[in-house]
Amino acid sequence: MAEKHIESTHNPIIKHLLALRKKSVREETRSFIIEGERELIRAQQAKVPFKEVYYCPSLMTEQGKKILQTIDPSSLLSLSERAFNKVTYRENPFPLFAIASFLEKPLSIIPKPLFVLGEGLEKPGNLGAILRVIDGAGGSGLIVTNPLIDLYNPNVIRASTGTLFTTRCTVTDNEQAYQLLKKQNIQTIAAAPNSSKSYTEIDYTQPSCIIVGSEAHGLSPFWLEHASERVSIPMHGVADSLNVTTATTIILYEAERQRSQHSL
Repeated sequence: MAEKHIESTHNPIIKHLLALRKKSVREETRSFIIEGERELIRAQQAKVPFKEVYYCPSLMTEQGKKILQTIDPSSLLSLSERAFNKVTYRENPFPLFAIASFLEKPLSIIPKPLFVLGEGLEKPGNLGAILRVIDGAGGSGLIVTNPLIDLYNPNVIRASTGTLFTTRCTVTDNEQAYQLLKKQNIQTIAAAPNSSKSYTEIDYTQPSCIIVGSEAHGLSPFWLEHASERVSIPMHGVADSLNVTTATTIILYEAERQRSQHSL
C-alpha cells in the first residue's frame, strides 16, 4: 500500500482537496474529485487516468480493497478517518476517492448521430440525469452551451452515476455549437412548450440533435430562431411544462423507438 499517510485535517493537501469543491479551483487546476463506488468503477472502465487516490484504512470494505489492488501504489495516499470524513462530499462515503484531470472527449463525426444539447442548465442534478438518459437511450453525446454549472460538479458526477466518463461531451457556446451541427448536416430540434408541433411528428432516424433549455428560462431566442424544428410535449393538466430531464427523456426515447423500428 501507500507509504504516504495524512493524519491532520490541517494538512495543505486536505485544504487543497476541500478547495476542489469550488468550480473556480476545478477550472484553475483542471482537476476534479471522483467519489463513490459505482463512479470509480465506471471511471476505471472508461480508462480515466487517476492522478491520485486517497483511501481510509479504518473504513475499508472488500470492494474498496479490490479497487485498491488495481491502483499504482505510487499514486496512493492514506488518510486518517477524521481527515477522510472532512474531505468527502457524501454521507457514509465509499472508503476511497480519486483525483483526475478534466476529460477531453470532443464530439466526433459518426454515422447518424443523436445528440442532446443543453443550454444554460443550472441544476447539477438535471445535467447528471441527462447524461444518464443519453447513456440509457443510446444517444451519441452531449453538447453543453452557456452552462451555469460545470460537468465536474460533485453532484453532476453523482447524478450521472458515472456515465459522465463514458459519454462524449463538449462544452462550448451557442454559435460554435450551431456551426458544428450545421457542418455535419444535423437537424436541430428545439423543445419549446409553445410549439404547435408534437415531438412525435419528427423523423429522428436522420442525424439529429435535441435541444433543451434551463427550467427557469427555457431556450434562448438563438435556438428558437436557428433550430430546424420546434416541438412540444402535450400537456393536459395545469402545468405548462415538464422538468428538463423528463422532457429530454421523453423525446430521446421517442428517437430511440423510431431508430429501433427503422433498423428492423
